Amino acid sequence: MAFFVLKRYYILWILLSAFGLNAQSLSKKLDRLKQEIRQSTYYDSATVFKKGAEAIRIARKLKSKKEEALIYQYYGSFYYFSSHHKKAISYFNKSLQMAKQYGLGELNNSTEIRLAFLASEKDLYAAEKSFKRLLKIAVQNNYSKNIPEIYNGLGSIYDIRAMHDEAFNYYLKGLYYAKKTKDAYRQAMLLNNLGLVCINNKQLNQAEDMFEEGLKLIEGKNEHRLAFNFNNNLGLLTKDLKKYNESVNYYKKTLAYAKKNGFPNGIGTAFLNLADSYKGVGNLVNAKLYIDSAISIFTSIANREFLSISELIHASILRLSEKHEMAEQALMKVYAINRERNDPQAWKYYYEESALYHKAVGDFKTAYVHYDRFHTISDSLSDASNSAELQRLLAVFGKEKTESNLAVERQRNAFLKKDNQLKQSRLKWLTALIIMIILAGVLTYYIRHIQQTRKQQKKFTQQLIQQIDEERSRISRDLHDDIGQSLSVIKSKINLFNSGKEIQLEGLDKEIGQVIEQTRNLSHLLHPTYVAKLGLERSLDSLLSRTQESTGVVCSLTIKESLPDLNLQTATQLLRIMQECITNTIKHANATALKISIKHEGTNLMIQYRDNGIGIIENKPVDSGIGLQTIRERCESIGGELLFEGKKGKGFIVELIIPMQS
Repeated sequence: MAFFVLKRYYILWILLSAFGLNAQSLSKKLDRLKQEIRQSTYYDSATVFKKGAEAIRIARKLKSKKEEALIYQYYGSFYYFSSHHKKAISYFNKSLQMAKQYGLGELNNSTEIRLAFLASEKDLYAAEKSFKRLLKIAVQNNYSKNIPEIYNGLGSIYDIRAMHDEAFNYYLKGLYYAKKTKDAYRQAMLLNNLGLVCINNKQLNQAEDMFEEGLKLIEGKNEHRLAFNFNNNLGLLTKDLKKYNESVNYYKKTLAYAKKNGFPNGIGTAFLNLADSYKGVGNLVNAKLYIDSAISIFTSIANREFLSISELIHASILRLSEKHEMAEQALMKVYAINRERNDPQAWKYYYEESALYHKAVGDFKTAYVHYDRFHTISDSLSDASNSAELQRLLAVFGKEKTESNLAVERQRNAFLKKDNQLKQSRLKWLTALIIMIILAGVLTYYIRHIQQTRKQQKKFTQQLIQQIDEERSRISRDLHDDIGQSLSVIKSKINLFNSGKEIQLEGLDKEIGQVIEQTRNLSHLLHPTYVAKLGLERSLDSLLSRTQESTGVVCSLTIKESLPDLNLQTATQLLRIMQECITNTIKHANATALKISIKHEGTNLMIQYRDNGIGIIENKPVDSGIGLQTIRERCESIGGELLFEGKKGKGFIVELIIPMQS
């Protein structure tokens, strides 16, 4: 009897072992299928869903709802990289529904991360809010794979906003966490993004180190997408260093990986970058071939952002090939796309290339206008405030230093904890409470200050674009009303002379001289580079003379001592500030006289501008207008201090204090 009982148990053990081996085999097969689906290319859509269906069957055999829902997430990711966002959202939602139904918290979190990335393409602030909510959940539940991805998402949002110090900080946090969990893929992903921030901050050596470290991490792991990114970014880096032949080699590797991946955006980007590098080495034939291919791809997938960049490079290649008419057509396409998107960064590059084009065709007046707009927008988008913070963050970057800092921090925290346990008292609790209240108050004030600053920056950018359009209209009127009409009169006299109705062209040289003088005045107003030749004093005197002649406003200049030798930037900015003041007076003040006074006071140069106009309207901030904001920014750019003063009916005063060493 005992023998039969033992035999029965032995058979049961064999059956259970066989079932376990079968389950193990299915799990391995499922893991292989998941890897193949995740690495699928754009051209493998049929294969993706065929392998996906097989993976779902195995997941159901294993009764794993998590694995089944994960396949739907992979489907969503495939469509996301294919730029089919509606289908991507549909599959992400399906994965999300299963995760919520079966209580799969980590999968729910990771799918919502992907939806947040999609949301960031339309609403950055909503996406930022989602990422921060998801980070809180991931940290509370220790979702170790999700945390670096969320930090990566937050970094990308601040990258798009050109807040590179914040972006670097988030990428760095993600990298530290990925290193802590020994996640090579996510380490490489974050190193790639950190390197891009370093390129933007001109930290090229650090960027190169990060890209090379990232490539080592994914070496031999069949990570084509990351390999594409690293080679693309090394191409970008060598191109910034003007090593165009090296960048061509990197971009050829990028194109090879892009074709393996098969996604149109990647292939288009590789074509675009190859064209730009071939342009750099002077091979305009190859540059034209590749940029035509990029334009074709971005047009077919309606990627307006990259189409604008491609057409801009196209215009540059055509300009260098002296095909000016075609270059102008390409610039017109960029202008039309930028009007739709209204991105200040895109306008900056448009005005730069447009200035080069007009210079090439001899239209120096328009070239000056576009150069001025390029520099104005560049100033408004300046990232100077980011540089110091990035330098600080780069100084603490590196695994050894990080681990050392963390160890010191842990020791310090342990000591404080032990000390608190030994010496708890009412006074300490009270002190801690006061500190928390102060910190909360400071933090609240800081957040409100940041929000208000960003709101003001956004408003200023909008006003800046509006002012650019108004300036364009004013220049057009000047050209039409003054120069255009004068040229029409001259042409009429020449026609009369040619037809025999006029015997002589008396006074024609004087009229032509007036047109030349009008043109020179307009050119000087647009781009006062003559400061370098004449100096600030003579430039101001000339400006006031022209103003008095053209407007009738009595203008005077008083300089108590000879001006010091100022550098060109300081002198130019001071002249621009005075131009802006005069413009405000003529437009708004109804003044009959204005005066500029300059004197030395200790180690500073004191400049006062005064008019006798209507002054400042009551209940309106002194520097609420964009003109006065521009004056303040120009003054700060040369290290000066600025004071506004104006009362209703008592004129307007601007005082500048400029350090002599500037």
